[in-house]
Amino acid sequence: MCGRGCPAPPSSPSPPSSPRFPSPVRSRGRGAAVERSPPSAPPSEPGAPPVPLAPSTRNPRKPNFLIIMTDDQDQLLNSTHRAYMPLLNSLIADEGLQLRNFAISTSTCCPSRTSLLTGLFTHNHDITSNLGPYGGYSKFQQLNLDVRDTWLPTQLQSAGYSTYLVGKFLNEFDAGPGQRCPRGFDVLDALVEPYIYTYWGPAFSKNCGPLEQFGFNDYSTDLIRDKTLQYIREAATKDQPFFMQVAPIAPHVRCNGHNQEDSGKSCDNPLPATRHKKRFQDIPLPSSANLFQPLPEEFRSRLIDNDWQLAEGERKETKLSGTYRMRQRSLLAVDEMLGDIVNELYAQNMLDDTYIIYTSDNGYHLGNHDSNQGKVFPWEEDIRVPFFIRGPGIPRGVVSDYQTTMVDVPATVLALAGAEVPGSWDGYPIPFHRIMPDTYTPRLSAAPYDFSVPGASGPYIRDAQPIEMWIYKPGAACNMLNYRSVRVCTSYLAFGSPSAYRAAFIAASRDGTQRGSTIGLGNLLFSAAERTIAGDSMGTDLAAVAAAGGGQGTTGTCYKYTSWCWGGKELYDLALDPAEIDSRIDDPRAARLVGRLDAMMAVIGHCRGDRCREAYSAIVGEKGVLNLEELMDPKYDNVFDRLPRLAFRSCSPENRNDEYTWYQ
Repeated sequence: MCGRGCPAPPSSPSPPSSPRFPSPVRSRGRGAAVERSPPSAPPSEPGAPPVPLAPSTRNPRKPNFLIIMTDDQDQLLNSTHRAYMPLLNSLIADEGLQLRNFAISTSTCCPSRTSLLTGLFTHNHDITSNLGPYGGYSKFQQLNLDVRDTWLPTQLQSAGYSTYLVGKFLNEFDAGPGQRCPRGFDVLDALVEPYIYTYWGPAFSKNCGPLEQFGFNDYSTDLIRDKTLQYIREAATKDQPFFMQVAPIAPHVRCNGHNQEDSGKSCDNPLPATRHKKRFQDIPLPSSANLFQPLPEEFRSRLIDNDWQLAEGERKETKLSGTYRMRQRSLLAVDEMLGDIVNELYAQNMLDDTYIIYTSDNGYHLGNHDSNQGKVFPWEEDIRVPFFIRGPGIPRGVVSDYQTTMVDVPATVLALAGAEVPGSWDGYPIPFHRIMPDTYTPRLSAAPYDFSVPGASGPYIRDAQPIEMWIYKPGAACNMLNYRSVRVCTSYLAFGSPSAYRAAFIAASRDGTQRGSTIGLGNLLFSAAERTIAGDSMGTDLAAVAAAGGGQGTTGTCYKYTSWCWGGKELYDLALDPAEIDSRIDDPRAARLVGRLDAMMAVIGHCRGDRCREAYSAIVGEKGVLNLEELMDPKYDNVFDRLPRLAFRSCSPENRNDEYTWYQ
C-alpha cells in the first residue's frame, strides 16, 4: 500500500496501450503536430525477459541521435514516475535502458551542459558558474570552447552528421547579428536572454540571426516541440544522419527578465501549459529521512540561508509541496513533446535508426537537509538525474545501477556513430554489454560496444567520478564556497558484512517506495533477485530476469567523500545511509578507505584526458589497478601513509590553483 508521498495516478493522459509505439499524443498548444496512428506492436509475453533490439539492417547509414535535456529535473524526488511522465516510461524506459545511478559532476546548469558538448569535466572546460565572470555564455565566448578539438558538434560534423540544438543553449546567450555564432551547428535555434526562463512569450535566435519574439499565449515547451518536429522533417530529407539536442526549460524556475536565480534575487515557480494547470492537485512533497533534517551546525551556518529559518513546520511543507506540484505540471508538456517526437521519427521511417536519450543537466532539492530549494551541493538530490536511452542494440526494459556521468555521454555518442573518441576527452563510452544482467550478454554483439579510447590499457568500467563546485550565488550563504568530492561505487564494504548491506538495501528500497521517493534506490550493485526481494519497483519488474539469472550478484555500495574549502570533511556510505545524515569520517573503520578516497579525489579532481580513465595508476604507478577493490590491497598501505591530504588555501568562486595537493 502506498504511504505518505506516493503519487496518485493522473487522470490523463493515459499511458499508450502499445509498448513499442505511442498512441497519438495531442498537444493542444500552438502548432500541434498532425495526428498519426502508427501500428501497434504486441506487448512482450508476460514473464519473459525483455528482448534486446538488434541494430536495423534496413538502412545502412549511421544512427541518428536525439538528446532531450530538461533543466533541474530530479531523479530522487520521483519526477519521472509513470504517474507523472507516462510517455517517457512507455516509449523510452520500457523500450530501452535506464541508468539510475547517473550522477552529475557539477550540479548546476552551464557547467553540466558544457560537459555534454565538450566531453570535459568542469575543472577542464572552466565554465564553473551560470553567470559571468565565472560562467555562462560570456565565459564560453572568452574561452572559445567551440574552437577546440573537444567540441562535440564539430566532431559530429566531421563524422558526416547534421547537427541541431533547439531550446536552451547556455545562460546569458544573447547572440545576434554581427556576433560570432557558436560553431559546429547546422541549426542553433536557441532561447535568448532575457527570455530564456520565460515560460510564456519566449524569444529565440536561429543561427544568431534576428530575434524571434513570441507572444504571451505561446508556451515555451510547445514552441520547442514544434521546432523540433520541423527539424526532424528537414533532417529526413538529407542524405546524412543527424544529431539533435532538444532542451526545454522545464522544470526550472520561472524568471521574467535576465536569469536572477544565481544573483541572490528570487524567481518563481515554473509555469505549466494552460491545459495542465489543474493537474496533480493533491500530490504531496515526497518524503525522505533527510527532509527538513538540519545539517550539523558547522555546515548549516555556511550553507543554509537565514531567511529559510523563518518558515517552520507546516509552512515549509506547504510551500514546497506547491513548488513540487508546479514542477510536475510543467513536465507534462515535456512528456507530450516526447510522444510527438517519437511519432514523428516513426512517420519519417527513422525511429529504428535513432538513439533517443533523456536526461537533465542537474538534480534538485526541496527541503532536503532543511535547505529551501535549489542545487549546487554534493547531495544525491542535486547530483543524481534521470538517464534513459533507447535505440539500435539497446535491450528493452532494463534498469541498471552502473554509475556514469555527463562526460561519458558524448563519448558514447561518438563511439556509437563509429567515430574516434578524442583522447583529450575525460569520458569513456558507456560499456552497455558489460553492465547488463547475465541474461542478456549472449544476445548482445561485442560490436559496437567494445570501444577503443586512447590511453585506456584495458576494459574500463567507471566506478569513480569527481563532484566539484565553485559556488557563485551572490546574496546566498553559500556564495563563493567551493568543494571537491569523489563518488566511488564498489563492492568493497567498509562498515559491515554483505548481509548487513543487503538488509540496508531492502529497507531503503521499501522506505523509498512508501515515501514516494526513490532515495536509496539505484545506489547499489545488487542482483536482480535482491532487487525483487526488496520490492524495488523502479522501472520494469525484474522477477523474470532474477529467475533466469539465479539471483546471485555482487553486493556493493557507493561512497561519497567531500572536502570543503573551509576545512570540513564528510564521508557517506550511500548503501547504509542513502539520505546522507550520518557522516562516517571519524569512524576508525574508515581510516584506510579515507586515505585512498582522498588520493583518488586529488587525481580525478585534476585529471585530464587519459588520466581520467587511468586514475588509479596515477596513485600507485601500476597500470593493472582498475578499481577501488584492487586499490584497497594492504600492499599499497605505505603509499597512502606518505601521501599528503588535499587541503584548500582559501574559498573561491573560480577554478584557480588554491589547493594543497600532491597531484596537479
